[in-house]
Amino acid sequence: MESGNAAAQAKAVLGPKITISTPDFVKIVRKMESPVIIVNNPGSLGFSRTWQYLTSYKGFLFHTLSKSELFFPNCEVFEAKKIS
Repeated sequence: MESGNAAAQAKAVLGPKITISTPDFVKIVRKMESPVIIVNNPGSLGFSRTWQYLTSYKGFLFHTLSKSELFFPNCEVFEAKKIS
């Protein structure tokens, strides 16, 4: 129950996750001074072949899906077990 409560609190603080196209996601990341990106590697789960990426920009939480791995030089990238 605690993890559900933590997730609800995080959603209340961050707001909804906005799914955008991969090119738009890359544009947003390029605008950021010190980007932090969360990635879900499909190979780690073995089910999906779609990469998921998540970042926060100007108070919004942006999400994209990609059929191939994206590379972000000069960014902090963290791998998540799951992005929901």
